Amino acid sequence: MQRHRRLMTMLIVFVMLFGTLPVSAATKYGKVGGRTYYYTISKAKNRRIEKKGEKAGSHLKKWMAGNLRLVAEYALGDYAIPFNVVENMVNNDSVKYYEKSYSSYVFQTKYKQRKIFYYSDKARKRRNVVLQDEKGEADVFYEFHPVGVGFKKSTYSKKIRSKAAVKTMFYDNKKRNLQRCHINANHRSREIWTLNAEILSERWKR
Repeated sequence: MQRHRRLMTMLIVFVMLFGTLPVSAATKYGKVGGRTYYYTISKAKNRRIEKKGEKAGSHLKKWMAGNLRLVAEYALGDYAIPFNVVENMVNNDSVKYYEKSYSSYVFQTKYKQRKIFYYSDKARKRRNVVLQDEKGEADVFYEFHPVGVGFKKSTYSKKIRSKAAVKTMFYDNKKRNLQRCHINANHRSREIWTLNAEILSERWKR
């Protein structure tokens, strides 16, 4: 019992000092420019990400007529939203849609953080992190925010993806990442890619 309490105390102290639970053991990533790079993967974390889209604007009439689809691209995945999705959510033929209406998106993510580094001492105790990125999964919700009167809600929501695979843009591009590691190491800098920053972009598509 006392041993268990000591272990719990040590874990709590670790979290207080470093802010996260222990990560995986270091694994070799690759070698470039005479340096060997390694990586660690953090324990899975949860994060809620909310992103507001652009106003429907001049695209509204074409969207309503079925000539355009709103395409939400999120971390290497995408989902096309025809206007009948909105109509089914609202379910009211008497309302009028206005150009100031807009969409937004909610991502409930569970992700892991990868840190790529090199050892700056022969004892392999000092780690210099040069690149950091993320990978995980997300439940994706589409939200429509109407502007005007006659709507029963101010926000209509629909789940469009369950446990969608999401990752930062260059997560699997090992050749590119090693090149960036070499550049960052020479400039004593760190490159950080996060799902929060690049998880969503919107475009209109025929």
